[in-house]
Amino acid sequence: MQIHVLDLIPQYIRARNQGFQDYNLAYPELFRHYYRFWADVDDETVFPEDVIREKAELIRIRLPSIQKSFAQKCFSEEVIVVLFVGK
Repeated sequence: MQIHVLDLIPQYIRARNQGFQDYNLAYPELFRHYYRFWADVDDETVFPEDVIREKAELIRIRLPSIQKSFAQKCFSEEVIVVLFVGK
């Protein structure tokens, strides 16, 4: 089983300075679902870059154990993990 990471952290960091429209438009289905079920589209919270990088690294460190857990649950297909900043 293989995990591939779609890392949107660099795009988020750029969007903090340039606006989030292009960021959200890059993956419209992801963000349509995200804002419909998980987050308030009007929430204008912007996280500090150091916090974003720290939390993203914590997730990256845990990816091998996540991969192992998926394999133990008989996931044999490729799994794509999307790493992005949530509100």
